[in-house]
Amino acid sequence: MTKSLQPELATLADPIRREILDMLRVAPRNAGEIAAQFPVSWPAISRHLRLLKQARLIEERRTQRHRTYALRREALLPVLAWLSALVRDQSGTLPVPSPDPVRPIVGRQDFS
Repeated sequence: MTKSLQPELATLADPIRREILDMLRVAPRNAGEIAAQFPVSWPAISRHLRLLKQARLIEERRTQRHRTYALRREALLPVLAWLSALVRDQSGTLPVPSPDPVRPIVGRQDFS
């Protein structure tokens, strides 16, 4: 299964691309709004957006003046399913996630 997820996982490995996805989780943004949030060059942001599009994690809408990017939530479902399978315990139960996605899940840890 991980081979079929290779493009998505490789794309998600970069922190700037994850931050772009997090921005797009809230609302679609144009390229200028995205670029303004990062201390990197425009060509670097353009490359990140291109890689996200190639992995089909975002979609681009062009108007006469702007390119707007939106998150393709459905593209993340296979990644979510794979990750969910990794964290299920032997009974098939998922742990209760932390309300803060940056903080680790606190709870029972079974290292047997």
